Amino acid sequence: MRETEIDFQAFDYRRLGPAQRAAVMHHALRRARIERSRAVRAMATGLAALLRQSAAVAIRWYRTRALRRRQRMIADELRGMDDHLLRDIGVRRCEIVSLVTMGDKDDTRVPRPASRRAA
Repeated sequence: MRETEIDFQAFDYRRLGPAQRAAVMHHALRRARIERSRAVRAMATGLAALLRQSAAVAIRWYRTRALRRRQRMIADELRGMDDHLLRDIGVRRCEIVSLVTMGDKDDTRVPRPASRRAA
């Protein structure tokens, strides 16, 4: 049989001879294999995309978690310093969290005037 589309809803296979039935069966099985392979390929492509997205989310989550952990450790270390040492490095105790999380990008931080003792 030729590679033509067969409407199996309107097709009366009972009128076919044994050779024609075998040819129709062969054609139907071949089309089913092709469609199944397309479906499996589409599913595998979708699964691969989902895995890539999941990996990207997991990596982003891990990096954010590691960054927060480092920031927490630095803030704890700064909180452990006494006020005189913090003053020497130019940090007020109330600025520790914003300094650790925002760094130099914190434009709300007011620079401290030069010490009067230095004169």
